[in-house]
Amino acid sequence: MDENKDEKDVFDYLRPFTLRYVKPGIDWVFQNRIHAIVSLIVFALLLLLLNMIAGLVKHVLIISFLILLGGVSKIYQRFFKVQLGIEFIMLTTVVSGYVYGPFVGAVVGLFTFALSTYFSGFFSHTLALSFVLIAFVGFFSSFFEGTSIKTAGITLTLIYNLIFVPIYVVWFRGRLTRIFLFSITHIIWNIWVFSTIAPYLLKILS
Repeated sequence: MDENKDEKDVFDYLRPFTLRYVKPGIDWVFQNRIHAIVSLIVFALLLLLLNMIAGLVKHVLIISFLILLGGVSKIYQRFFKVQLGIEFIMLTTVVSGYVYGPFVGAVVGLFTFALSTYFSGFFSHTLALSFVLIAFVGFFSSFFEGTSIKTAGITLTLIYNLIFVPIYVVWFRGRLTRIFLFSITHIIWNIWVFSTIAPYLLKILS
């Protein structure tokens, strides 16, 4: 019985803290009207700050996930030596520029493409053109703010391929079958991506 009396629960430990710190604070708040108003303003500002931080964390996590998704989306090229246009690099780049502006769009596009190049294991001098074009896509996607993300994504995909294909064929003397296979699959894939996935993704970011 004596041993049970000596045992302390969690409230026994919280009580001194409450009496020393919490109670004086509560007494100060209700001391007069000015203190109460000041306390409400401070509380509202803290809620606003927490909401902003939570929103920022959400956006950072989503963009980080998209960068990783775009980066690993071409890892299949390590095992299958075929250049298909199936990837999420365009989605990540266009959405980033569309929502966060030209600078973020260009940086995210370059970083995602660099990551995808590493995971794919495909390195070529022709990649320089792709890096320039993906930065172009990320930068100019912000100028489509007045249109739907579907229109922005499909339009920029078509522009990307209209610039990439002739330069690849004429300047780099690439094989026609190889580049057309990439271009056709890239256009078809991104039409589907920006018609189905991108609108839902934009709702989450908004």
